[in-house]
Amino acid sequence: MNQLQQTLRYIKLKIEKRLYTQIKIMLTQAVFLKKLSKKNLIMKIPIKLCNFKSI
Repeated sequence: MNQLQQTLRYIKLKIEKRLYTQIKIMLTQAVFLKKLSKKNLIMKIPIKLCNFKSI
């Protein structure tokens, strides 16, 4: 049972870390888009937003 709990905790941490990274990337891109739109460069630069992959 202990081994199982450790494994589950490990998986949970991995998932949380990946989600956190995804959210951080999305926030960074949102700020970037905001800065671009102020300079009206947004039409010239194609930006691929990362989408959440189902976990």
